[in-house]
Amino acid sequence: MNNVQDKIDSGMSRIQDSIDQNKNKIDEKMTISKYNKIIDEVENKRRILLEEIGILVYEKIRQGEITNLEIREACKPLIGFDYTIYDNKKKIQEINNKKNGLTCDCGARISLEDKFCGGCGTKVEIPDDNTEYIECSSCETIVPENSNFCPCCGYKIEFDFSTFEI
Repeated sequence: MNNVQDKIDSGMSRIQDSIDQNKNKIDEKMTISKYNKIIDEVENKRRILLEEIGILVYEKIRQGEITNLEIREACKPLIGFDYTIYDNKKKIQEINNKKNGLTCDCGARISLEDKFCGGCGTKVEIPDDNTEYIECSSCETIVPENSNFCPCCGYKIEFDFSTFEI
């Protein structure tokens, strides 16, 4: 009878050892999972902070406050993206202006193609655009000469007196 009891005890002992090993494996996996979760959370916060720093540095470069050539070269594709976004928004605005037209002094809507106002009969005269334009030294967008800042990149427009004729 002792022999049977020993076999049962031995079998129970192996089952308990197996349970303990599996419990340890589960505990290890849970601990690793906890550390991986912490790493993921911190990496996400790090990504957000790096993005914020990148935006800040990019804005400083566009405003001429950082002149590091290597960083400026790395930003050239972003400057191109800014120009494309600005140019397409400008085209959308032109389409909307053409679609919406102008308003006559009488309050009636008139289109750029109208020769006379449909509300009061006044001849439609669209003023000539005599605005002088210059090129932004940061993004090369053509901007009105009297601009203080480039509407595309936000760069402060400095008047170049060397090109001024007296």
